[in-house]
Amino acid sequence: GIGGEIMTRLGVTVQVLSGAEIYPALERGAIDATEWVGPYDDEKLGLHQIAKNYYYPGWW
Repeated sequence: GIGGEIMTRLGVTVQVLSGAEIYPALERGAIDATEWVGPYDDEKLGLHQIAKNYYYPGWW
């Protein structure tokens, strides 16, 4: 989406992962950051348990 396009133009290597792949990838350090749906869904995915920082709002 547009978020990925913007990040690519900023020099970020963008990876597209399924929701089920995000938590383990962040936990093991395979990715440095993530952008998901929003606070409610981020919490349900458990990102607050492993992410050092949280930035909101995202791209919408």
